[in-house]
Amino acid sequence: MSTRSKWVVFACCVIIPATLNSCRRRVPQSGTDNGDVGKLEDVTPAKPKRTLAEDQKCKTKFLKRLGWTIKNAKDDSEQNLGLVSGLCRQKDLPTAKAANLLTANISIASDESITKGLDQLIDSEATMCAYRMQLSAGLDTAINKLSKNTNFTFRRVSDPRHLPKEGILGTTASEMWETESAQMSMYVKPGVSPYKALSVFYDPKHNTYIDCYAGALSVATLAHMEMFGETHYDKAFKSNDVFLGVLFTTIDGIDGLGNPLEVKSWWTGDDGKEVPATGWYQDEFGVDSMKLGRHDFIARRGAVFSLMKEDFLDSVVDVNENFIVTQVTDKGQALLDDLVKQGRHLSEHFFGISTSYWIEESKKIIAAGGEKAVRQQAAIDQFYVLFPEAKKLNTVELAKKIDTDPAFTEILVFVHPLKIRNLSYHVKRLTTVNPRMPYSLKFRDLNYATTMFDRYKKYFLEACE
Repeated sequence: MSTRSKWVVFACCVIIPATLNSCRRRVPQSGTDNGDVGKLEDVTPAKPKRTLAEDQKCKTKFLKRLGWTIKNAKDDSEQNLGLVSGLCRQKDLPTAKAANLLTANISIASDESITKGLDQLIDSEATMCAYRMQLSAGLDTAINKLSKNTNFTFRRVSDPRHLPKEGILGTTASEMWETESAQMSMYVKPGVSPYKALSVFYDPKHNTYIDCYAGALSVATLAHMEMFGETHYDKAFKSNDVFLGVLFTTIDGIDGLGNPLEVKSWWTGDDGKEVPATGWYQDEFGVDSMKLGRHDFIARRGAVFSLMKEDFLDSVVDVNENFIVTQVTDKGQALLDDLVKQGRHLSEHFFGISTSYWIEESKKIIAAGGEKAVRQQAAIDQFYVLFPEAKKLNTVELAKKIDTDPAFTEILVFVHPLKIRNLSYHVKRLTTVNPRMPYSLKFRDLNYATTMFDRYKKYFLEACE
């Protein structure tokens, strides 16, 4: 990974993400800064083997916890698991239940058929969507609690190496956290409740200074914590399962949530030379979520992302706007449906409108003349070198859609400290502070759609609660 590529990904809004390693313990190695995070140990206690009847009872409990209604079918011919596609498209869990989309008739002809039917439900896309529907409520709870804490504040740091040595949470939380200074990370101390340690974000007695990236990840982590609740969260997670750490000091090429980093920017190759960026917006995470539906976006990390190198920034601490998706409205879902039918990507759709808006705003600056006009024209020229397909855009008409298109008005996101707003607001704000920089949309997989759901599933199936 080149130095430039690191800072392309992390400049401005990357400081301290919260990381949860599914069913594994992160063992810090003090005094190292080479990316070695130590041995990962299984912390799941062994459970006595259940009888088949007990196992079926626990699986049924888990499904009901997520909203399923389980009914008996006398044989396989009457079995209907209700595994309809598109559950994530529904407005909310009550709407889905009212439409009988979370009702399953499971054959009780044999123990084998009961177990098979339950397992199919548990491992289904529909059950994952039911989890993410409930996650919406957890996200609302976390944001509401944070909004009441006036000491959950914003610190803009353009270089993460300048973090205070006492840790991002400050000395008032030192009784719960220990700092790994070489890696600029903080771990929950052994024996301390992970729930209480993370709850310092809610508590006005603790001063919490974090930037937009860390704020977004903190909200996502707290949302899942709210899903478990205090009693279950502290049983599902051990003390140093949970840590706060700077991404680029963990594993080279792996982010703090275990995902491969986008190590090559769309304007530099491995040799550091600029390359055309055509096709960069084939956004695999956004595409998968579009197909599943709106609730697969909930708590998904993304960014209103700068499209050219840092030379075109006027405000170096406003490179990107990192966010967590909080809601996709009915009109937003209708847009996703249309894009899927057209075989188009949400990021591609967003790109056309956001860059057209930027070009039309640039024309105003150029028309005013002077040195700013020269610099603005240079930015446009470079943009067309990198994105030659953009020359085909009807920028005049597309620019008008920034205030009306559902991609900009019907997808709501949380940004620390700007709270919940639509994407139109963020594109306009960034274009104002960085008039020479075009922006578009990028989603990343938080590893929560899979890792956190798997942890939730594993815990409640074993706990049988």
